[in-house]
Amino acid sequence: MNIELIKAILHVLDPAVDAPILSEAILPPSEDALQYLAGHAAKCFASDEAKACTLADDSAFLPLLWNIEDDFEKKTAVIAGDWFRVMQENPAIPAGDAAFLLLEIDGAEYLAALKLNYKPGWLHYCRMDGGPAVNEVVRQGTVLPVLVMSFFLAKLETSLHKITPSWLDNLTTPLISILVCGFVTFLAVGPIMRTAGNLLAFGISWLYHSLGFIGGGLFGLFYAPIVLTGMHHSFIAIETQLLAETAVTGGSFIFVTASMNNVAQGAAVLAVLATTKDSKLKSLCSASGISALLGITEPAMFGVNLKLKTPFYAAIIGSAVGSAYVAFHHVLAVALGAAGLPGFISIRPADWLHFAIGLALSMVTAFILTLVFTKKQQNPTGNTKPQTDKRNALPAVDNQTLLAPAAGMVKPIEQSTDGTFSEKLMGDGFVVFPTCGEVCAPINGTVKFIFPTKHAIGLVNEDGVEMLIHMGINTVSLNGEPFTILVQEGQNVRAGEPLAIMNLKQIEDEGCSTEICCIFTAPTPFHWTFEGEAAQAQPIITLGDKQ
Repeated sequence: MNIELIKAILHVLDPAVDAPILSEAILPPSEDALQYLAGHAAKCFASDEAKACTLADDSAFLPLLWNIEDDFEKKTAVIAGDWFRVMQENPAIPAGDAAFLLLEIDGAEYLAALKLNYKPGWLHYCRMDGGPAVNEVVRQGTVLPVLVMSFFLAKLETSLHKITPSWLDNLTTPLISILVCGFVTFLAVGPIMRTAGNLLAFGISWLYHSLGFIGGGLFGLFYAPIVLTGMHHSFIAIETQLLAETAVTGGSFIFVTASMNNVAQGAAVLAVLATTKDSKLKSLCSASGISALLGITEPAMFGVNLKLKTPFYAAIIGSAVGSAYVAFHHVLAVALGAAGLPGFISIRPADWLHFAIGLALSMVTAFILTLVFTKKQQNPTGNTKPQTDKRNALPAVDNQTLLAPAAGMVKPIEQSTDGTFSEKLMGDGFVVFPTCGEVCAPINGTVKFIFPTKHAIGLVNEDGVEMLIHMGINTVSLNGEPFTILVQEGQNVRAGEPLAIMNLKQIEDEGCSTEICCIFTAPTPFHWTFEGEAAQAQPIITLGDKQ
């Protein structure tokens, strides 16, 4: 068979966008490009991939094919547009490049339409300047290359700043960093991360089919962490293949596992909604929890569960339990859809009962574990009884006496290492450089607020005196990790009653100061009764003007 390529043009067809990306010019007559396309066409005609197309006499395409060499670009664009509409109506057809070739085969002209990029999610391209082809280097939808290159870019830029003269730094460092990272991304990081995604996808498939319900449980356990990296997009190729061969495979297990994960994330958020007293967090939980149950987990996972950590742990355990159950009963999906409560429409009708039980197991497990973990986090000593004895043992303190909230050096607020506090921009007060991590209430009052990051607590007493207890400097960036809160918003506390526990070593290891700044947020007269090294709950200040 003698094949000669006369003309060729590429159009990009991606149903994820509103319209096909149409080329306006034929491919340049590069020997490498034409040889590549002609060779690709020859392989297709020599295999079963070539499909003959017979058009009816009244077909709208016939006028396009007559003298197609004239206005080749416009006529192929019309055909590509019709192909694009078919792809939009059939989501199972992956995006890719459509190559339209005008061929002469054994003396007769043919129009060949080739789907070059048949692998979903890949960005394909070839150099047309005679150089080596660089193909399939970047995975669309995964954040792994971004994570790796961000780390590489940060390290490279830091190194360049150290060795580049200051007068040249601003000009050359950004330029060199971007150029080097660009080459490294396409020549190394892209292919490596692509391979990592493929290995993960095939590893998950082996795990599920080889270990039964144990493999299903492990897949469910790690599904959410995989989603965090974006590598779950690697599953698209496997899931598409599973659904395309339903007669052999029975359907897709990936959709079922995703459903278990999504409802578990939603249930964990609803558990947070049931326990938190933070009105802003309640508002976020109510919206994100429902959307997670319906299949959209990003707001729940990133906005709530990951920030609070324990709900995320509860959710992945719940996902593992539900996934193990559905794997044991071989629940499979026969179509794509919303992975969550609406997922029944994608599940084989014979599996609906087991799918429902799996969803229930995931949700109940995640909900209960979130409640348990939250309770333990609020009461880390495991003592569930109210500390009535300790509260009753506190000495009576009047509303004019203020105690040291922690053992350590007590100084005027001007001695704080933070300019905002030392310059009294937030108000007057004092600072304690603590030697122990327990922080108690300096005044009788009510807990007015607790910051979501746990680093600050607000108190107000019955006389209207308001005090902010700010634990550490720049500790807001630690997302509450070094702090254990022992009280709740709206709770009445007595002076000397424990409010929180600070992990002083963890704060210092993060490079933050452990000092406790106590600020009167409204103008309040006071005078010192003690200044220096103080014991916890030792009287240090009397409210009111000095007599």
